Amino acid sequence: MRKEMTMTTHQHSNGKVITAQEATIHTAPALPALALAQQAAVEIRALLARTAENIVLIGQRLQEVKTLLGHGHWEDWLRTEFTMSLSSATRMMRVAEEFKSVILTDLPIDVSALYQLAARTTPEAVRVEAVALAQNGTAVSVPKVKALLNKHRGVTTLADVKAGGLALPVLQDPAPGDEPYETTFTRTNEQVDWSWWTWSPVTGCLHDCIYCFSRDFANRFYPEKFQPTFRPERLSAPHNTPVPKEAETDVRAKSVFTVIMGDLFGKWVPQAWIDAVLAEVRAAPQWNFLFLTKFPQRLAEIAWPENAWVGTSVDR
Repeated sequence: MRKEMTMTTHQHSNGKVITAQEATIHTAPALPALALAQQAAVEIRALLARTAENIVLIGQRLQEVKTLLGHGHWEDWLRTEFTMSLSSATRMMRVAEEFKSVILTDLPIDVSALYQLAARTTPEAVRVEAVALAQNGTAVSVPKVKALLNKHRGVTTLADVKAGGLALPVLQDPAPGDEPYETTFTRTNEQVDWSWWTWSPVTGCLHDCIYCFSRDFANRFYPEKFQPTFRPERLSAPHNTPVPKEAETDVRAKSVFTVIMGDLFGKWVPQAWIDAVLAEVRAAPQWNFLFLTKFPQRLAEIAWPENAWVGTSVDR
């Protein structure tokens, strides 16, 4: 005999119709936490179409399960039930937290833009303006979010450079009588395992990648924020930093990730800045200098010294 499955519905206080299956996780506290988590996994899979509204619902469910199981067990459950990474789950929970009071149904906000809006570094004013735009029918995409962020941060864009008339800042050497100092390389941490040192005589970038940690750091700690800036006082660092003894057997100990806080070969960078940095590279053959850029077009124009290692990254 075949059993017919029926599904009971309930009217939620906010007017939304939910199924008994959806309500169980809230109304059956006597069930073991693992059973509740398994039921939540079924619901999350059904929501993985990834509309903006669904991302909020997924984030809410993930947070509920994390509370039920505890942090360590929750990560095991996440790996067992889904292919999503811990960082993806965390981003969804961030969206759920930041947009818990916003009705996203039918709002034209891209999922990728939603993640950017929910990021900890995004000002609340940007989120409010983006939602208002969407409510008025304007599509909110990642480029739109970037434009809002730039407006609120007062950041110069590449379009400003192309329009002309932009004076890029140059930080001057200390005036006579100021306390003397010698700049050196900065030691990397365990998250950078291909070089022991970083050096940024030029900082800032106009490429505006949404995931840029350097921009977030600069906006917090640099008075000029992430505006492209030349720092001539740092040019002497290769000569002020002693090469460690470990460099005899470990190439990382004499490798320097150069201009980690910007892109030395960006379209906006004056050639004079590049020439000044490369002159110091040539004068310090005891070091290996690692360069990375999103603008490889300029690399072919340069006569590279032998102690320069050059790469490019590709972004869509």
